[in-house]
Amino acid sequence: MLISFSVIIHALALIIRWYIGDHAPWSNAYESMVYIAFACAFSGVIFYQKSPLAFCIASIMAGISLFVAHLGFMDPQITNLVPVLKVLLVKYPCFYYHCKLWFFRSLFFAWNFYSAFIYVKK
Repeated sequence: MLISFSVIIHALALIIRWYIGDHAPWSNAYESMVYIAFACAFSGVIFYQKSPLAFCIASIMAGISLFVAHLGFMDPQITNLVPVLKVLLVKYPCFYYHCKLWFFRSLFFAWNFYSAFIYVKK
């Protein structure tokens, strides 16, 4: 499956970005949108066995997220963390996981919205 291969490449790119930037890759708008696209595609691959529709919706949402990330007003450059985030991450390391899970929850909320929209449209 080409999408599964793409998800693996996307995960490797996020890991490399994390290594180069020395912080988790969801600290600015561009990185957040790229992470949301990864979470969409990853959840689509995971839930493909249950529903092919979930895979289609996840692929569409990942594409929309990547489109928004590359519109031009978001800077893809790897930069240092803002001092506020440095303080939060030093004092509260669980902040990384809080942000990550918050984005993932938002993904499933949007996914349910699109599923309901397609169901109602039938």
